[in-house]
Amino acid sequence: MRFTNHTSYRILNGSGFRHHNCDRRASELTGVLAVRRREEVTILPATRKYFTDEHLGAMRANIQRNTPPERYAEWMSWMFPLLNINELTDTFVGLKKSAPAPVFENMARIAEQAISEERWKAVKAKVGL
Repeated sequence: MRFTNHTSYRILNGSGFRHHNCDRRASELTGVLAVRRREEVTILPATRKYFTDEHLGAMRANIQRNTPPERYAEWMSWMFPLLNINELTDTFVGLKKSAPAPVFENMARIAEQAISEERWKAVKAKVGL
């Protein structure tokens, strides 16, 4: 292999991932996609079969109430980048309606840091922030 700093050449020739630590990121993305697929294929149908929306909402609220704020913030910093614009919008519409102001402001701060500026602007426009 010839020496080059051009990323596309290294990736095309199999060395870009190791050189830029992209193999870790690619592995993480593969894992995320596998989890989302498992959710859609296995967990979601079982959830719909055995639980009502009200029951799921109550379970989620219980988890949120009993999770330390710093842990919940950490989870959301992982989750926000995985959500599409509609999911982010729904999340923030719900938070705006029901969360105490400090919780809403903290979640907005986390989202602003976790997703691109362009996506955050789109979410804010849709939510009316």
